[in-house]
Amino acid sequence: MFKWFLVAAFFISGATSLSLEVAWSKELSYLLGVDIFSTTTVVTVYMLGLGLGALCAARIKWEAGLSIKVYGYLQLGIGFLGLISIPLFRSTTPLFTFLHTQLAYDSGWFLAARFFIVFLMMLLPVFLMGMTLPVVVGASYDKIKDRYAYLTGLLYGANTLGALFGTLAAGFYFVPLLGILKTCLYTGAADLMVGIAVCLFPKWKPALFLSPPVKSLKKKKKEPAVTESSRKDSFFTPNKIAWVFFFSGISALAYEIIWFRLLARIIGPSVHSFSIMLATYLAGIGLGSTFGSRLIRRFGDRKMLITVLLGFIGFGGLFSLFFINELPLWYGKMFIQYTSDVFTYRNLLVQAGLASLLILPVTIPLGIFFPTIVHFYRKEQLPQRSQQNTEVGHLYFFNTIGGVIGSLAAGFWMLPVLGIQTSLMLSAGLSIFLSLLWYLKNSDAGRTSKTGVAAGVILLFLIGCFAHPGADQAVLNSGVYIEMIQKESFKKDMDKGRLEQGRLLYFEEGINNSVAVVGNKFNDGNLTLHLSGGWVSSTEFHGRMHLEFLGHLPMLFAKKTETVGIIGFGTGVTAGNVLLYPDVKQVNIFELEQGVVNASRYFNHINDHPMKDPRANVMMIDGRSHITYSGIKYDIITTDPIHPFVAGAANLYTRDFYQTVSAHLNPGGVFCQWIPLSGISEDSYNVILNTVHDVFPHLALFTFFGESVVIGSATPFQTPWSTVEKRFYSKRVHEDFKKMDFLTPYNLAAFFLGAEKELNDYLSPFAKLSTDDNVWLEHQIPMDMMNPSRANLYFKLSKTFQKNNTTGFISLFPGISPEKLSKEMAGVARNGALDYQIAMKEKADNKFEQMETHLKSAISDRNNIHAYGAGIELVNFLAKSGRDREVLPVTAFLQRNFPTYPEAYQARIEALHALGEKKEAEDTLTQALLYLPDNPDLLKMKSIKE
Repeated sequence: MFKWFLVAAFFISGATSLSLEVAWSKELSYLLGVDIFSTTTVVTVYMLGLGLGALCAARIKWEAGLSIKVYGYLQLGIGFLGLISIPLFRSTTPLFTFLHTQLAYDSGWFLAARFFIVFLMMLLPVFLMGMTLPVVVGASYDKIKDRYAYLTGLLYGANTLGALFGTLAAGFYFVPLLGILKTCLYTGAADLMVGIAVCLFPKWKPALFLSPPVKSLKKKKKEPAVTESSRKDSFFTPNKIAWVFFFSGISALAYEIIWFRLLARIIGPSVHSFSIMLATYLAGIGLGSTFGSRLIRRFGDRKMLITVLLGFIGFGGLFSLFFINELPLWYGKMFIQYTSDVFTYRNLLVQAGLASLLILPVTIPLGIFFPTIVHFYRKEQLPQRSQQNTEVGHLYFFNTIGGVIGSLAAGFWMLPVLGIQTSLMLSAGLSIFLSLLWYLKNSDAGRTSKTGVAAGVILLFLIGCFAHPGADQAVLNSGVYIEMIQKESFKKDMDKGRLEQGRLLYFEEGINNSVAVVGNKFNDGNLTLHLSGGWVSSTEFHGRMHLEFLGHLPMLFAKKTETVGIIGFGTGVTAGNVLLYPDVKQVNIFELEQGVVNASRYFNHINDHPMKDPRANVMMIDGRSHITYSGIKYDIITTDPIHPFVAGAANLYTRDFYQTVSAHLNPGGVFCQWIPLSGISEDSYNVILNTVHDVFPHLALFTFFGESVVIGSATPFQTPWSTVEKRFYSKRVHEDFKKMDFLTPYNLAAFFLGAEKELNDYLSPFAKLSTDDNVWLEHQIPMDMMNPSRANLYFKLSKTFQKNNTTGFISLFPGISPEKLSKEMAGVARNGALDYQIAMKEKADNKFEQMETHLKSAISDRNNIHAYGAGIELVNFLAKSGRDREVLPVTAFLQRNFPTYPEAYQARIEALHALGEKKEAEDTLTQALLYLPDNPDLLKMKSIKE
């Protein structure tokens, strides 16, 4: 009864501990941001606190004896601190504001001060959590000496499996249903109940569960003392056993960071996906520890068992390199076979199944390793110690500190510097080295046998390092979790046994994300920017229009345009457009990943080179955090956050964030945000729009070929139309608009859906809001994304709102001419596809003058799928006619809109050579080879030049 009561208590405390960690991590993301420094701060503090608690339990002199009720008191303390944790966290906003204003955000002092504050806030509860295991096994030690490791492994396994339950319960139920505050309140109450139950358990008998005082322990101790000579004879003297556990902790947490980064590219970086990954990791540890607690009682040579386990841990990770390139295809096939057309939990089971293939072969032996090393440690270490009953805390401390180092090394050095492939080999090599060293120093085999085994292990390791195919970054960045949204077309790809990859032009394993630039992924001649495997932006005209207008629209709507804050650099299009306006004095751009900025050179043909403008200030920091705490006010804040499917991105779609933005806008300032129309349900979209409306009552909504942009203000939009025209017709701005075929500001009305009256009517039935506490959106979007039946909302919104709503558009701008607006709107409609068909017929009839007219008309229609073909036909005709100067603007248009098709570059280079402009021809060839580095025709041109 005693044993199973403790197992149940440890299961519950494991569940509550992880529930608290999940809730704390989310709450602290609002204080710290969502970058790697913030995440690492929380994880490091949590693990460091656990380790210090375990060490304290091992070092305290329990002079009066150690009672099992101490565990109950610890749980009472954890429960109370859980109850007050969220109010405590939220009370620190003034302190973080002080840090941001007094210290440079990118300085070591700032990071250290922030770490220290979080450390103080979290230390006591996690410190108490770290004490629980060594206290319980210590209090039971005197009666279970022969089963010491068994009980340790059983309780550790139960605690870890409870953590698995807590991860899933918090990630899928408590936080999205109750919110962060109530989750911590209920979790704290559960800890209190566990503590009370332990303290009041009716069958506690002090004689059974009290260890004798330390002095009596010394008198009764029968174990032979370990002499100096015996210590020298054994390589693994006491501290060195703990050091093995320390290095295994480094390897274990490094594996975790590497696996999570890899799997995020395949099953997606959503909050649900990360919950599944963590649950799988914990499942392996928990099952392994539970199984290992029984295995050590049956395994004869426990020294050899440690050798075998370390070997499995190392080679299990190493040989995953032989199949990681197959994981996206396997995931796609499992998704097609086992999921339906609506979201079910089978989707999550498929993700767990894929994660298990990678994680469990290592984490199960890791779990078995814990009770095994505890058993060996007791035999080698405890006879030398006077304090026997809590020595498991000594081991736990070493393992936890090793984990801290492993997570830091993997996140800040191994992945960004070495990449996934080398990082896996390094983590595996550490375990294999430990295994071999343990064997050589503890095996009774002869020198010849040891040499043979060592040679075999080294040979197998080298084979694993050099025989695997290597990580194919093109495959791993194919964005399978994005492509499967279109289930029918995705099924066809799976039937062919391949994924649409395009050509990988650039890759960087950054600190926060993997960053890739892929050419021609969709066979449309364009580039795509990929983060964590999935594509997030495209140079394709329709796909980048919202980026263009995230810059242009707020600049046209705002009363003043001197100071601008931009959250998310992306391809640099939004920043580049803002900097076109002459009144702008300062633009602060907030980006989390340096790799995104490094990749921007691939998009210079569309982004107007924002990095070259001295008014641009790129800040590698979480944008929400900086706006919240810096005290800077802006005329405009525009955000292009990544899709709220990605964990942490929903922080930029909450009422609390919008209230922060409103407080940091100058009078008459405007807020502009992208809201996706794909991978999102109508309910989710309406919640976002309603949340914006709750803070910014004055809205204007635009849609651009399947994406939407909302403009919000605390005061009515009353920018005079004369001011809009002045800004629109400024030289650089007008040139950029003309590239998008916007000749007058009246053309903007073609993309306008509604303003205040229309949106007030539309949103009147909705009451639900997205808040920091309810975290509703972050948990709903993954279910929306996994549901292929969700259609793009563009068509539904277009039907809901009156098309070409000129009345609503006129209401926004005093002084606009209704007559001119109606005339402009009437001339918008074009049929480029028909123009192209007519042009081809005229070409066949040798009517070249008419053909040229219709080809030009076909190009001007951006919805025309034949725009590139029409452009090449026109270029060829002009070149044959000797009109090389007229070739240049057409090829410039084609290069801008279809950068990975070669024909336009070739035609432009030939035209420039014919005109004697060799320097510009060389620049064009350099640009072409950036996007098409192995095109034979372009390489031939390069060789001729050389």
